[in-house]
Amino acid sequence: MSPAGKDRATDAQRQVVCSMVNIILNQMQVDFLALGEISEKDVKVILENCQLANIGNGFDFAKVGRSRFDTGFLYRRDKLVLIDPLRPIITNKGNRTLKLAQRADFTIRGCDKSLHVFISHWPSLLWCPESSADRHLLSIKLREMVEEVSPEHGKIGNVILLGDYNAEPYNDSFAEQLMATRDRVLARKMPNLLYNPFWRHLGFSKPYSSDMTDEGSGG
Repeated sequence: MSPAGKDRATDAQRQVVCSMVNIILNQMQVDFLALGEISEKDVKVILENCQLANIGNGFDFAKVGRSRFDTGFLYRRDKLVLIDPLRPIITNKGNRTLKLAQRADFTIRGCDKSLHVFISHWPSLLWCPESSADRHLLSIKLREMVEEVSPEHGKIGNVILLGDYNAEPYNDSFAEQLMATRDRVLARKMPNLLYNPFWRHLGFSKPYSSDMTDEGSGG
């Protein structure tokens, strides 16, 4: 809606977004919806015009250097309990500050398990190409955050990473530094790997299920 956190969306565009939010939350019944490239005005319109009964939210437009965070989320209160407010996570490189992610911690209702969500919006390839040390630094630092909230060494906890990384999932920054894979079989054998379910058009086309027995290359 508003790239770089600036208020750029028209009223018509905001109406379309509100319609989509209503469909995703109320018809599709998703438990968690992350929003990106939004401004404070965008959020105000969403909260005032969308059907958000029993829907919680988290937004924090914290300023970072010359920019600010522009992500947030909506969630179903009957499925998730928000433990801590949305927290901006940054990392420093010399005299520069990089936006790593915004973190939200939940308890899952019915089983009392923890769920940690990291929402990221990383620079475009124009400003931060795949070969840039900054992109690898972001992946390394995000991986450190994943391991920090994982209760057992060598095994990923209940963690979801999402957002706009402006990168291909097969880039080294993802595969090597973040340690994410599209290979379901490999991810199950090696619990220290993150599984990327949105890369399945290059492998299995069926959504993942924990009881699947299909073997094959790719995810």
